[in-house]
Amino acid sequence: DDDNSDARYLSMLANLVRAEDQDAWAVKLADTIDNLKTAHLLRRDRFLTYLNVKAPLILHYTQDFSVLRPLHKQLSDVLLTQKNSYY
Repeated sequence: DDDNSDARYLSMLANLVRAEDQDAWAVKLADTIDNLKTAHLLRRDRFLTYLNVKAPLILHYTQDFSVLRPLHKQLSDVLLTQKNSYY
């Protein structure tokens, strides 16, 4: 169910924000990059959720971790590529 999936995602994100664990954020960034690269295979509404909600949230919460800059940039680039191919 999509509502439960979104609720679980937001709960996981809240836990990451509270933990301030750079290693956990690195894993989440890498996972989001991978998921975003194949998100176009999802239903349109799920793809748009990745494009307009999930990836931007991850970018927002990782922008201040200097050690994560390469992954942050990679996610930003993949997001831009996917948006340009969609819109």
